[in-house]
Amino acid sequence: MAFNGHYHLHFYPKLRQIVRRMQPDLVHIDEEPYNLATFQAMRLAHSVGAGTVVFSWQNVWRLYPPPFNLIEGYVLNHADALLVGNNESAQLWQRKGYHGPIYLIHSLGLTRPFTTAATGGAP
Repeated sequence: MAFNGHYHLHFYPKLRQIVRRMQPDLVHIDEEPYNLATFQAMRLAHSVGAGTVVFSWQNVWRLYPPPFNLIEGYVLNHADALLVGNNESAQLWQRKGYHGPIYLIHSLGLTRPFTTAATGGAP
C-alpha cells in the first residue's frame, strides 16, 4: 500500500498486476466512493471487463474538494452496485445521484431492535 495512513490518498501499487493476472469477473471494493483506492480499483476492474461493487458506511452528507469530488462522481456513475451498512447510507448515495442497485448488508447481524433484562424489556 502506498501512502498507508492517508485514508483518502492511499492506493495499491501492485493492484494492476494482480487484476491483469487474475482477470476477475467482479471486484468488491471495500473503500468509500471518494477514495483514490476506489477509483484505482474501479478503473482496473473495468480495464479487464470486470463488474464492480463498492461498499460504504458513509451516512453524513459531505461535499469534497477536488479531486475527491471528481472521484466520487466517477464511482457513482460507474459502479455496478453499492453495498451499504445502513439505510441512511443508501439514502445518501441516492441523494448524491447514484441510480444503480443498492443492497443493505447488516454487517453486525442485527435486523430488528432487541431487549435485555437490564433495560427492563425496553429497546
